This record gives sequence, structure tokens and C-alpha cells, in this order.
Amino acid sequence: MQQLIINIETNGLFLKKHRGFLIAEKLGEEVSRVVIDDLACVIVSAHGITYTNNLMVSLAENNVPVIFCDRSYSPVAVLQPVVMHQRQGNYIRQQVGLSLPAQKRCWQNIVKSKIAWQAHALRVAGQSGRELLSLVDRVKSGDPTNVEANAAQRYWKLLFGKDFRRDRQKTGANAQLNYGYAVLRGAATRAILATGLHPSISLHHSAKINPLALAR
Repeated sequence: MQQLIINIETNGLFLKKHRGFLIAEKLGEEVSRVVIDDLACVIVSAHGITYTNNLMVSLAENNVPVIFCDRSYSPVAVLQPVVMHQRQGNYIRQQVGLSLPAQKRCWQNIVKSKIAWQAHALRVAGQSGRELLSLVDRVKSGDPTNVEANAAQRYWKLLFGKDFRRDRQKTGANAQLNYGYAVLRGAATRAILATGLHPSISLHHSAKINPLALAR
């Protein structure tokens, strides 16, 4: 089955469900349609969008999260299904009850993997990833010395130049990165929900305004 991530970026659209399709209309005229069963995620970054309740219910029933973004493409809210998995309650209790040492070990593995993939991205971009790879073995349980941030700071400068600063509120490359993150968060959120876990219960990130802390 094809899994699509769609971005609603045209202002003033009316979205509805009709015979298994998500229909987008503009001034009463259909401009697009997609099979709901084929959707992995819907990202809304436009303004003046209206929806039918039937569409939202159908998206939830098909485990399709809807992510709402601000003008810089940063996610500010997510509509996620509450009935996703037959053992959801049991899995969420285990997720909440995960011991602190286990959380720290999981976070250590995530950070190591992240840095390794950053090094790979640099090599694909024609840069050397050796500097970042040297940091992987420095990541301890829970990353108490914040090697993740150190690696990120080096990564962005190597990828975009020494004057680049990652800022979620800026335009240009930063806005494009925000959009890319929104797409990735959508895919990660869907996978998390499909397992019966909850994306707001994180291993490390705990920002109160982040509904997708586990998928960050």
C-alpha cells in the first residue's frame, strides 16, 4: 500500500470526505483528491482551512495524524487517534513506567544513531563526517555531557557554512528545515501510534508545548 504524506499549503481550502477520498475544494470547485487509506500523515501549513467532522473521524480511524504548523512550518498541535491499538492501555502503562536507567540507555542509543546519521549526511553532501563520528563513543547513558548538542552545532556549520545558525523562527533554509522536520515527525508519529505507544510521552524531551516529544 502506498503511504502518502500530504501538505495542505493552499489558503482557503475546504476539506471533506467523500466515498473514501479526502477531497480539497476551493470556492466550491474540487482541486484535489486522495484515497484516505493511502495516507500516512496530513500536514496543514495554510490558513483559512475548514474541515468536516466526517473527514477528521475517518483520518483518526485510519491512524492518520494531522499536524498543524505555524508560518515557519513548525508543528504547534497534532490531532491523533485515541483508539490505535488493541493493547494500547497496557503499552502506555509500560511506556510511562519505564525505569529511569532504561530511559537513559534508550536515549544514549538514539543520540549515537543520530550523530552517526549526521555523519552519513555530511558524506553524502561531499563533506567529511569523521569529526562527528569521533563523538559517537563519547555518548554515555542519558548523554549527561550533551554530546548531542555539540554534534548538532558542528553538523550545521559543516553542512551550511560557519555562519549558519539553526533558528526555527527564521525563513530561508531554516523554514525549509522546519518543513522537513514536520514531514519526518508525521512519519515517526504514525509509527509510534501504530505500536500502541503515545508520542507525547518522551524518553528525554519534556517541553510542555511539544505534543510529539517522543517523535522529535
